[in-house]
Amino acid sequence: MNARSTARFFAMLANGGELNGVRLLSEERVRSFSVPRPNREEFDPVVWCVLNLGMGGFWLGGESPPATPVVGRNPHTICHPGAGGSIGWADLDARLAVAICHNRMFDAPTAEGNPFAPIGDAVRAALGIAG
Repeated sequence: MNARSTARFFAMLANGGELNGVRLLSEERVRSFSVPRPNREEFDPVVWCVLNLGMGGFWLGGESPPATPVVGRNPHTICHPGAGGSIGWADLDARLAVAICHNRMFDAPTAEGNPFAPIGDAVRAALGIAG
């Protein structure tokens, strides 16, 4: 996906399953995506780390386990990272969607090494959303 299509997809999620007046998913279904999966604090042998995943398969914002730094700490944020640091997310409470796609591969699991963490911080600050 490119940034535009990723942003549209996450905008649909951020708006409770509706995009441009067309309902694709119920708001209840979208909200269910941010329900943490059971045993989320356990080591995932497929990706070789602990993942904060929701029942819908999306990664979750939040503190425990820590979220991808760019998406922030709201546990009602759902996201999906792509290869090498690209990411899209929807903050369901703020009705905010963001997509960042690029052509340089990197692995940046911490805020200090992630060049996009300041972008996420700036977007939330501009909208008055807590980190």
